[in-house]
Amino acid sequence: MLKQDLYCDMVLIPASEFQMGRKKGGRSMSPERVAMVESFHIDIYPVTNEKYSRIMTDWRYPPGKKEYPVVGMPYDEILEYCRRAGKRLPTEAEWEKAARGDQDARIYPWGNVFSSDKCNCSKFFFLVKSRAKPVAMFEQGKSPYGCYDMIGNVWEWTATSVDEDQYVLKGGSSFSPSKRHLTIPSRLIAHRNSINYTFGFRCCI
Repeated sequence: MLKQDLYCDMVLIPASEFQMGRKKGGRSMSPERVAMVESFHIDIYPVTNEKYSRIMTDWRYPPGKKEYPVVGMPYDEILEYCRRAGKRLPTEAEWEKAARGDQDARIYPWGNVFSSDKCNCSKFFFLVKSRAKPVAMFEQGKSPYGCYDMIGNVWEWTATSVDEDQYVLKGGSSFSPSKRHLTIPSRLIAHRNSINYTFGFRCCI
């Protein structure tokens, strides 16, 4: 794979300290702390069906879903995709920095005021569930570094584990039941064997 192909649709996140996490929330929030993250590249979008099928060539996606996030993949298969692509999953700290930036402790990628128009989430006080949508739809919801869908659409697996077989997911999904699960510090902890059609991922280098 050529270097320019490897870094296609990725953005450089510069090294710096930043404020991550939140004081209250227990296991459903990343712990509040100042974290130091070295520079890395991260996907601008969650991995799509089309990108996944380029690497995992035996896998097929439904017609018309080319630009939708790939979902429901086992964790070990995601790691194999990353290995073949020459990439890896981000840590929880890397994911939060890509979503928040390093200038403030904002709650959402776009600021501190929630807007259901800036992410794919359940609307009408979260009584109406939304389905996953193509990854480049919410231009106004981008993070300070230009990353799409850091909140809503699909939960995203990270490389951060809480024990031997359970890993942190970030970002909430279109099915998230409240704004509490749609903040940058929010997290979900799931077993690596979990198969869930609201779970996706993005890669970093």
